[in-house]
Amino acid sequence: MERMRSNRHPLKFYFVLFIVVAVILLFASFLLDTYLKRKEANNITFLFLAILVVSLGLLLAYKIFKTCPTVKITESDIYINKVSYKLSYIKSIKFADKHFHPLFRDYLEGAKIVFKNNRAVCIYDDFYSNAADLKVFLDYKLNNKIIYTVEEKSGEISNQDLAFNSYKENPFFSLRNILYLIIVILITILILNKSLSSAYFLSFSCLAFFMTMFIYFNYYFELNDDYIIIKNHILFWKKTAYSTKDIREVVLRRGGNLGSRGGKPNHIKIILADYKVKSYYAASINEKTWLKFAKDIKKLKIKIR
Repeated sequence: MERMRSNRHPLKFYFVLFIVVAVILLFASFLLDTYLKRKEANNITFLFLAILVVSLGLLLAYKIFKTCPTVKITESDIYINKVSYKLSYIKSIKFADKHFHPLFRDYLEGAKIVFKNNRAVCIYDDFYSNAADLKVFLDYKLNNKIIYTVEEKSGEISNQDLAFNSYKENPFFSLRNILYLIIVILITILILNKSLSSAYFLSFSCLAFFMTMFIYFNYYFELNDDYIIIKNHILFWKKTAYSTKDIREVVLRRGGNLGSRGGKPNHIKIILADYKVKSYYAASINEKTWLKFAKDIKKLKIKIR
């Protein structure tokens, strides 16, 4: 392969962008409708607000696209949108780190390329479906590194006699999980009682969302010198194993308070040798167990961030 082009993620980029733009347009249409109903009063405030909201929406969409440029890598060049640079013009590159996103005002995982003219370009992992492949290809072009593809091990690992330390708590003792369950039960009751018959689609969407969150936030872990095992309290039949030899780096984050800005639960990001990033959230694990897990994982010969 002599060239590679970036692909924006269909869900994490395009779908999220669609939802944001749709909400903005719905709000603008509400303002425009209000203006049309009050048109005889010669009040153009709502018309002005509608135009302003649409303009801000278009600006936001442009800014989002600007922070997620099209990247194309060839034999000797790299293209950022339509601007080309020689690969030799790259001053420095960090393949895996947290980088500040000016629009979201937060730090996101990804690669950062700095050119000799000091222009910096970030390839945020969540925005691209092939971010890992881009990094592998660029690493090969710059450093002549051939990086093997890491295969996840699902189900039982080969050696049944391996001993593992387990890091888990009862998922129903977590405040976050209790809240999600209450919401799921209430929505289910309302749907069964046909109290939400006029908004079935919205009701089922909310139910699916909170059930997904309940599953997504309920991983727990097992660990020994050779493997990190990922399990889920709800999807109890599912198990994924990562060999410690295949892990480039591990990012450990303690959770924030429920409702706070960025208040996600405890979570781990596993960055594999081929730059793939796997994230797992553990809402049920209390602080004591999480600190023990962090302490034990630091004993492994893996870079910790």
